[in-house]
Amino acid sequence: MPLFGSLIVPIYPVKEAEFDVVHGFSKRNLTRLIDFCKDTGRIQFVLASRPINYFGLNYLDDLFTEVSPPVHTLIPFGVPTNMEDRLLEEFDSRALFNFWTVLQMKLLDQGFENKEYIYEKYRDLRSAYIFLRRFGFRNASRMILEQLEADPIKAHQAMYFYKQFIVDPMTDPLRAIHCNSTEYVRLMKEVDVADYLGHAPLEFPCEVGAFITQRLTPLPLSFESCKALMDKYDSYDIRGLVVGLNKAVQASKVDLVGIRSEAISTVLDNVWSEARSLKARIRGVSAGITVGLCAVGTVAGSLLGGTAGGYLGLLSGLGFKVLDNSVEAVSSGLSQTILKAIEPSYVSAVFDFRKKYKLLK
Repeated sequence: MPLFGSLIVPIYPVKEAEFDVVHGFSKRNLTRLIDFCKDTGRIQFVLASRPINYFGLNYLDDLFTEVSPPVHTLIPFGVPTNMEDRLLEEFDSRALFNFWTVLQMKLLDQGFENKEYIYEKYRDLRSAYIFLRRFGFRNASRMILEQLEADPIKAHQAMYFYKQFIVDPMTDPLRAIHCNSTEYVRLMKEVDVADYLGHAPLEFPCEVGAFITQRLTPLPLSFESCKALMDKYDSYDIRGLVVGLNKAVQASKVDLVGIRSEAISTVLDNVWSEARSLKARIRGVSAGITVGLCAVGTVAGSLLGGTAGGYLGLLSGLGFKVLDNSVEAVSSGLSQTILKAIEPSYVSAVFDFRKKYKLLK
């Protein structure tokens, strides 16, 4: 979607037959996306794993020769060594049986055959747990630790969700707007191993964020229509408005969040009201979808229950069961050095591709 400047697309070391399912777009379009990247700069590819884990995946040769994507790494979050050792032991003692077996089965079934990559994913999820423990998400980390043996699928889903929506955005050195789709979230809720017994629906101990605006936006169905829509949004400076919203959320300025989100809502409404003329001028734009901008992190507590209350919770809005609407706060005992390396609050975007809306007549 052409809303936020450049779109960062991670590439995973998966076998060719599973590329489409893992990445959410067809491998047939990879060459055109590479050209789009070189022509516009509005798509940037990154590697989601170490380069050595792509050895033998020859179908990705064009990507490496034409773009040379960098590895996307996250900022270390400064866990003291003695605490890290204790938390590593705590996690491994619960996870190296049922959970490790289920994780291997899941990744192998998805087409990830590289053993080093599988262990890398285990380390990533373990790091997500340590992050939650270190940064004050006590209820979330307690729930995960309890489920590692009792229900490893549930533990995996919870860790993966927190990694995607909490850990990665808070430690992302690019300070990017993280985008997800409701379809992607729905897949996260499904049972990973069909014949595993005793799996219960995923529940979260508390909310993690709030939708601050939800609006319709035209859906481009071709590269040409995408370029045309990018020009339209650029004329409204939608990128500058979203950056302003993100800064307000990062600074936990709830009143300013309301002002910035209202400005973005107005732009999206204006573009949608021009949908008929867009359809006449831009081939490949005939429908729209919903995009939601969310505040995630400490500022979300004010949005959910403070003076600016009335916002829809992120998790409940995505269909998850939430046991408590309160938002767990980032630990107040963190040093200023660590706080500068993370984003206690940030903006995320959720696109709903399930329902298409006809352009206005």
